[in-house]
Amino acid sequence: MTTNTFKALGISEDTSTILEKKGYKNPTDIQGMLIPKFLGSSDDIIAKADTGTGKTGAFGIPLIDSMDASNNSVQAMALAPTRELASQVAKELTSYKGRRKIQIIELCGGQGMREQINQLKQMKQPTIVVGTPGRILDHINKKRLKLQALSYLIIDEVDEMLNFGFKEDMDKIVGQTNPDRRTIILSATLPKFVLKVAQTYLTDPIQLDCAKDPSQKPDIEQVYYKVNKVNKVKLLTRVMDSLVGFYGFVFCNTKRDVDQLAEKLIQLGYAAESMHGDLSQAQRNRALAKFKSKQCDILVVTDVAARGIDIKNISHVINYSVPQNLEAYTHRIGRTGRAGQSGTAITFVKDSEFFKFKRIIKIQKNGIQKKEVPNVKDILAIKKQRLLSDLAELNLKGHHYELAKTILEKYDPETAVAALLKLRYSDFFGN
Repeated sequence: MTTNTFKALGISEDTSTILEKKGYKNPTDIQGMLIPKFLGSSDDIIAKADTGTGKTGAFGIPLIDSMDASNNSVQAMALAPTRELASQVAKELTSYKGRRKIQIIELCGGQGMREQINQLKQMKQPTIVVGTPGRILDHINKKRLKLQALSYLIIDEVDEMLNFGFKEDMDKIVGQTNPDRRTIILSATLPKFVLKVAQTYLTDPIQLDCAKDPSQKPDIEQVYYKVNKVNKVKLLTRVMDSLVGFYGFVFCNTKRDVDQLAEKLIQLGYAAESMHGDLSQAQRNRALAKFKSKQCDILVVTDVAARGIDIKNISHVINYSVPQNLEAYTHRIGRTGRAGQSGTAITFVKDSEFFKFKRIIKIQKNGIQKKEVPNVKDILAIKKQRLLSDLAELNLKGHHYELAKTILEKYDPETAVAALLKLRYSDFFGN
């Protein structure tokens, strides 16, 4: 159980008021655990908590309260494995600071270097730096960032930092920081090799574990389809067509597959966008903005691109490609079924991939059930029922009736409706 209010955890009146305006009524479990340790001690901290449980707030809220607006040196730095997560952290920190004169800069690859240099010159030395290891190291090497007075080093999603091969960059960055700094590390998973590396950045850390008991199943229906007897794209469209209110991620293992699949879905008339590491930051931001605003309901992604994306109400996750391992599978399906909601995770499996996937099934204690591929007749019935439901919810006024009268003066009702259905829904129902 967490303490009831942020104020009771030691958060200032100003920050508590800002959080209330943001709609943050009660701390999450990880926030209730970490905030008092952050504010009430000077120890290093390593915390394990599931994705989507409020880790950014757990370190970001007390971090803002700990900043000295009159100090002109870099006081804190937060490292993240992806641009999306770094951007999310920077935005959250900015929203916590209110009108306080705390300067926060986001330094990520894929952004314009000249613009970042100009920002650093204007700020002289920002209060808080948030970014990805490669770009942070670029600025350190060019003497644009001075970290000798750093008080706080935050490493977010350290497991993914290591999975993405950032250890060497992290070692170099840590080597440039104030040795008396305080280090706080957060991660969704802490296997032995990750814990061993993380410990090299810490001194006698407090260890916090707020991850769910692995024996507790999340509220996610997990299913798989065998794909050998049907074209994979056709299977994907059949499955999505059979689902009511699909709004979700489709995961591929390679950037090339992401591009090809997204292009194919768009050609077939689906509202889809793609995201992977080779796209520019502007392209990724544009795709994410369209997905968040529901201008599209399908986001085709790689594991790397999806890391750090925090979007509510994801109804489905589809593994178009079988995940490389259990951790990748767990992170993917964790995009749905958040905050007490339910979700569905679907995996497409070829015969040649089944041995690898069977290990995931075994570890999941047979929680992944096989399903038969939806047939055309069933999907057509679902589409018809969906159309009837949509019609029942329409609020028709004015010009719709005038146009209807004009059409009915020329055609009998059955012919008129059939013609309009063909004009509007020929792709939906077929000819």
